Amino acid sequence: EMRRRTGQSSNVSSSASTDFIDEDLQTSSFMFYANYTTLDWVSLGLKCLMWLLLFKVFILIEFGAVFFIFSAFIFIWFTLRSEPKKKGEVSAYSVFNPDCKAIDGSYTAEQFE
Repeated sequence: EMRRRTGQSSNVSSSASTDFIDEDLQTSSFMFYANYTTLDWVSLGLKCLMWLLLFKVFILIEFGAVFFIFSAFIFIWFTLRSEPKKKGEVSAYSVFNPDCKAIDGSYTAEQFE
């Protein structure tokens, strides 16, 4: 059933956003996590363990808050997008798109009225 559902193309327009169901969200979440191997998960676990151990050391020397803030800035820095936008790719912010076109599934002020 999973293969059948992912093989279908889903064109969700902003007017049909109320038809969005939780199963679609679960399917897309599953497909996102399916791209990672066991080695990726082990690597992530070891990195988290290393961070927790370092955090504990910095708490003991009374610099825990400084370590937390510094590591938060490093996390933000490394997770920012580094490649340029692809041709034809729309922005999540409609004001940056041609004709201020909203992406599929976004809410507009007219829908709340």
